[in-house]
Amino acid sequence: MRRETTTISPITEIIAEVKAGRIVVLVDDEDRENEGDLFFAAEFVTPEARSISWPSTRAA
Repeated sequence: MRRETTTISPITEIIAEVKAGRIVVLVDDEDRENEGDLFFAAEFVTPEARSISWPSTRAA
């Protein structure tokens, strides 16, 4: 299987994105569960943010 190269953002960049109200994806190790979680600060929760995160986070 061909693996794509992924760039991992520095933690300072991730924190800045969250502070700016953006949604980020936090990904665990591919040797563990190899899944991602959508993350955003509670103070920025909007109906739009929930509509993006809700269908994307349900298990199949």
